[in-house]
Amino acid sequence: MASRSLAVVATFVILFLSSFAQAQTATCTGWQYFKRIDLRKDTIPMGNNNLGIVKYGSKVVTLNYPNSSETVPLGINKWGTIVGEYSLPGSIHTHGFEYKNGKFHTIDFPGASDTLISSINDNGVMIGSELKGSGAVYEGFRLKNGAFTTIKDPKATGATLPADINNTGTIVGGYFFGLNPHPFLYSNGVFKDIKVPNAQPYANVFGINDHNAVAGQVYTSDGSSGFIAHCQ
Repeated sequence: MASRSLAVVATFVILFLSSFAQAQTATCTGWQYFKRIDLRKDTIPMGNNNLGIVKYGSKVVTLNYPNSSETVPLGINKWGTIVGEYSLPGSIHTHGFEYKNGKFHTIDFPGASDTLISSINDNGVMIGSELKGSGAVYEGFRLKNGAFTTIKDPKATGATLPADINNTGTIVGGYFFGLNPHPFLYSNGVFKDIKVPNAQPYANVFGINDHNAVAGQVYTSDGSSGFIAHCQ
């Protein structure tokens, strides 16, 4: 793809990971799909705020982790704290980072060869993905008060990839069953499927606000488009 940001989106679609115990599943009934978004071909909404305004893109601001070869910001909260990933020259591995009060801080999942931080809420809770080494698979995690918790949808046969977290701690993302990604909502220890109508073959969810309105992308018979939806 033309930009590293789009490459990160693709990464969220193809990564695979392993187990997470003691979770429950439920289908979120009462989903209301109230708006389809078609600005142009392959519209990909990456987030929405508490006013229901969807973010499609923004002007570029330079942000480089010191001495890195590549820096990719992926999330920001209302305090201006930015999270993302960076790589060092000559290395294929990634490290998570937090940029707070003008200073960078590295975040590496313990024992992982690769870490990325995809989102941070206003309470400082972060989510992301990590890889423990060659032959391993990616795992999702939540980082709260310095403690990591693994996140895996129990229906997943492959990756569970957290994409965003709101201020109540509700998380959205995608999991793989076989080769097909499925969007999920995770709240209070329960995974809920997000069933997008007419998804052919699949849909992705990338953002959630504090009213549990989600933003994502759906592939249908007439092409790809963005959408926003809400679960009652």
